[in-house]
Amino acid sequence: FPVTILGETWEPALIQRDRIEFTTEKGRNNLKVATTRDFEIADLFRAMPPTDVILLTVHRMHVGEVEGAVIWAGRVLNCEFTNSTASLTCEPISTSLQRVGLRRMYQRQCPHVLYGSQCKANKTLFSVPVTVGSVTGLVVTSASFGLYADGYFAGGYIDFVIDGNTERRFITDHAGTSITLNLTLDGLAPSSSIVAYAGCDHSLATCNSKFNNAKNYGGMPFIPIKNPFSGSIY
Repeated sequence: FPVTILGETWEPALIQRDRIEFTTEKGRNNLKVATTRDFEIADLFRAMPPTDVILLTVHRMHVGEVEGAVIWAGRVLNCEFTNSTASLTCEPISTSLQRVGLRRMYQRQCPHVLYGSQCKANKTLFSVPVTVGSVTGLVVTSASFGLYADGYFAGGYIDFVIDGNTERRFITDHAGTSITLNLTLDGLAPSSSIVAYAGCDHSLATCNSKFNNAKNYGGMPFIPIKNPFSGSIY
């Protein structure tokens, strides 16, 4: 039966999970969740993992309570389908502590993620609503792409909303009325509506002339070309 807690109404579903363990072995801290293969979360992994991270939080509470204790939190890694069952593999949130820390290097090109918190370029100003003309493998065509110079969208990405979920694909090339994606996109077809975002090659020239965003450029474009440690006086 539906249960209303934490300000949300949760619908019943056939779900079974493993026993929760906390050990020093990373692999044993993962959580397996078994459900039906038509479960909405499992369906997101049918063709390939979704673009966005899928989070899982397990609460423990008594019937009638409106808030309980969080006994496990993490994210869904992948899904394995076997007959009528879907098995979700989830890793705990503690694994985020093992991610790479400081990564910025002394380099000419900008290391910032395009439209990210450090880039600060306003992606709304560089978004283009597009109606798809055709889809052939990784190549997507539309008359809207032809309104911009070749390469305008290269290095950018597209957003495609399907079944209420937003899928994102990186644009590797743009020529004329065609763009090339890095991965196929299930459900994308002629007449589909997408949003394309202008791309960046992470150079100072592009950052300044295309996005007027040189003040947030994260690279070091004036690194001397000559190596002072080469031993040559010329």
